[in-house]
Amino acid sequence: MKQVSYRIIAIYVIPVFLLVCILPWQDAKVEESVFAIALSKYGFEWAGNLFLLVVLTAAVSCSNSGLYATSRCIFALSKEGMAPAWLGRVNARGVPYNARENLCRKCEDRAGIVRKTDTNTPPGEDERGRLRV
Repeated sequence: MKQVSYRIIAIYVIPVFLLVCILPWQDAKVEESVFAIALSKYGFEWAGNLFLLVVLTAAVSCSNSGLYATSRCIFALSKEGMAPAWLGRVNARGVPYNARENLCRKCEDRAGIVRKTDTNTPPGEDERGRLRV
């Protein structure tokens, strides 16, 4: 328990405290990481870019692990009879392909990554501007 407390202080509390001490509130922006702004402001442009790369890599890794776990949960629900049976099929390597592909398509639809070319409506809305669920 003691080690966890020290890690939380070292990883979260101290960097935020230092950031509040060195970066004026007027310089903080929503569009960019405040840590990268602070590093760039004090002449460490390369460190700010490196920080942004690390944050982006962590975000992609997090979404990948979420996709993995969620597709396995959908597969398990299918095997228990709580989801359609076709989501419980696996490919030759034992990967729940149908669950994974269905999940990817749902994520794309919700995030608006894939847009249909025959319509001008924003993703998630119908032609009248109402949200689709």
